[in-house]
Amino acid sequence: MNDEVHKFQIVGSMEANPAEKKISNESPVGKAILGLKVGETIEIAVGPVKSRVRVLEIL
Repeated sequence: MNDEVHKFQIVGSMEANPAEKKISNESPVGKAILGLKVGETIEIAVGPVKSRVRVLEIL
């Protein structure tokens, strides 16, 4: 199990910039985590890659 922590901001598609850790609310990851609460965990599949994501903090 990989316990890496990644911090990013969900933004509109015009502001998205993965190099700046800004992902679009229309991206597969953005869509999947919108509406989640702190402590919730989901599994996201992007192509053949599956990742388990847990919300640690919402600012």
